Amino acid sequence: MPFPRLRDVLRFFSKPRVTYAPLIEVRIAKDRLLRNLEVHQRAYPRLEFAPVLKSNAYGHGLIEVARVMETASVPFLVVDSFYEALKCRQHSVRTPILVIGYSTAEQWNQAKVRDCSFTIVSTDHLRAIASGLARPQKFHLKIDTGMCRQGILPGEINSAVHLIKQSPHISVEGACSHFSDADGADEMFTMKQIAAWNAAAAELKKEFPGIRYLHIAATPGLRWSRRVHANVCRLGMGLYGMNPLRGEKLPLAPALRMTAKISGVKTVPAGSKIGYGRTATASREMRLVTIPAGYFEGVDRRLSNKGAVKVRGKFLPIAGRVSMNITTADATSLPDVRLEEEAILISEDPADQNSIERIAGICGTIPYDIAVRIPPHLRRIMV
Repeated sequence: MPFPRLRDVLRFFSKPRVTYAPLIEVRIAKDRLLRNLEVHQRAYPRLEFAPVLKSNAYGHGLIEVARVMETASVPFLVVDSFYEALKCRQHSVRTPILVIGYSTAEQWNQAKVRDCSFTIVSTDHLRAIASGLARPQKFHLKIDTGMCRQGILPGEINSAVHLIKQSPHISVEGACSHFSDADGADEMFTMKQIAAWNAAAAELKKEFPGIRYLHIAATPGLRWSRRVHANVCRLGMGLYGMNPLRGEKLPLAPALRMTAKISGVKTVPAGSKIGYGRTATASREMRLVTIPAGYFEGVDRRLSNKGAVKVRGKFLPIAGRVSMNITTADATSLPDVRLEEEAILISEDPADQNSIERIAGICGTIPYDIAVRIPPHLRRIMV
């Protein structure tokens, strides 16, 4: 491939940057991210906390959050894919990275990602790595302690260790597993997982004395930390201010706030049918506002006729179905509402009825299902 001409390179870099005020903003509070991390570090001083940045940092913005975490004391960042790791390095993120999901020797051989470790997720995966790896690489060995998803079964550990020791390019930096129901009511099963993990961790420490990281718990699993042989927790929900711990409420603060400018205001007569399917009826003369964000932009369709947006401190009920790019709300309680006023779609106040946790409750789902639906193209603004 020929090198580009100098004038073409100069033309590319001299293009004026196009800046504009977006209709929708996703604001991330840097101080809240750092405070949430610090709260966990103080509550569990025996553990290191590795921020989980997979799935666009739970919707908060992969690169934006990674840059904040570079200012903190963390052992490594956790992403799901080779793509996410490569993207971090392309944006000059220097903190060590662990790819927790499946990746291939072909990817590692084609594009070297500096200071990045990968996860061995099965015996077949280990065999493929051993036969295809072209240079030394650090790995975390995942053990299936009962989730029946990824990981080497406890009965396969001996053969896996034998294969690893025969493979000159495989370096075991860590071992990991995953609780299947750490915050559930069936504590007996979690205790069985802990027993299986502790036995596996002891065996791996004996076989690989230089192993550095042992981790099984994500945020919900912290309640079991005193029983588990581990020195790292993968901090996802807790980092972003969502508290899943039963019986132990840490002082966490949600870091995300999503807003949009009102794009339309009108008054409709009583009896008017609102939106697709005509599912809402104006019981009186009604003041309506339209907001240029729908389910494509992360306003869950299950909020149709159930959710609310916040304008000037008042909650305006969503009227009718949430459309692909528009949400309509009843603003009769704000008769002087104006075009381009700010409407809060997702509040950072956990007590608000449009906080992530309250939205999840309305939709019958989990908070991070709501957060990860906020699409990457919306501008994240770190404040």
